[in-house]
Amino acid sequence: MKDTDTDSMAWHKGTWWPLAVKEWYAPKASQHMFDPYSLCLLVLGLVFHLLWGTDDIDNWVYGFLLAIGLELVWEIIGNSKFVLKRIRDNSGTSGEYIGDSIQNILGDLVSCALGYILGTVFAAVELWWLSLVVVLLVELGLVLYMRDSLVLMIVTFVIRSEKIRNWQLCKIPEAAGQKSWKQWMFSPVVKKSC
Repeated sequence: MKDTDTDSMAWHKGTWWPLAVKEWYAPKASQHMFDPYSLCLLVLGLVFHLLWGTDDIDNWVYGFLLAIGLELVWEIIGNSKFVLKRIRDNSGTSGEYIGDSIQNILGDLVSCALGYILGTVFAAVELWWLSLVVVLLVELGLVLYMRDSLVLMIVTFVIRSEKIRNWQLCKIPEAAGQKSWKQWMFSPVVKKSC
C-alpha cells in the first residue's frame, strides 16, 4: 500500500466521467473535473475580479489573465508535497487527499475563469455588489454542505485547529474513511464526537 505522505504525485491521471461529483472527500474529490471545491474556485474568481477587475471591455482581459495565471501558480504550489501534507494534516475533509488530477486542475482553472467572467458581467450591468452576495451565499452553502469553504481552507492551511478538523471530519460518511494506512494501524480508536 502506498504511503500518501511520501509517494503522492501531483497532477496525476484522474477520470473524465462523470464530469462532476458531489463528494468532497476521498477517493472521489479532486479526481474528476468538478467537485464541490470547484465552487471555491468560482468564489476565488469573483474575489479576484472584486480586487482588480474592470468592466472596460478593452482592458478586462488583463485582469482575467492575471487571475488565471495566479490560479495556475497555486495549482503548481498547491500540489507540492509540502502543501499536500499540510492540507492532509490540518483539514478534516482531506485525510486521504493525494492532490489534484489533471482533469480537476483544468476544472479549477475553468471555475476560476467563470467566477472572474461572472464578476465582469455583474460590473458591466452596474451590479458589482452581486459578486459579494454570490461569494457570501456560496461560502455559506459550502459550510452547510461539506463544512469547508475558501475561507476555511485558508484558515486550516495557516492554523492547525483540532476543533475545526474534528468538526469537518464529522461530516464525512463513516464508509468513506479519512485515514491513511498508518493512522489505521498505529492510532488509537477514537470515536467521532459530533
